[in-house]
Amino acid sequence: MRSASGETLERCYAALLDGAGLSGDGHAAASYNWLMTRDWMLVVPRGSEFCGPVTVNSLGYAGTFFVRSEEEIEFVTTMGPLRVLAGMGVPWT
Repeated sequence: MRSASGETLERCYAALLDGAGLSGDGHAAASYNWLMTRDWMLVVPRGSEFCGPVTVNSLGYAGTFFVRSEEEIEFVTTMGPLRVLAGMGVPWT
């Protein structure tokens, strides 16, 4: 795989923000999570940082939840990880 230049990555990132309705004057205007691998880049707009007592960062969208208490473990177990992520999301329009 050929490596992308910094300028190419920046253009792709800006296009993702714009496509998600998050772009402003070069900075994101709302809350979102960002993930990137060698093969793809993803921006996930979010309506809230929390779902119940749980806060989720970008790693949650990669399948990893970090919880700080038994209450949070129980919440994620009961709701299920996808419902937790959906609870933080922005309605699809």
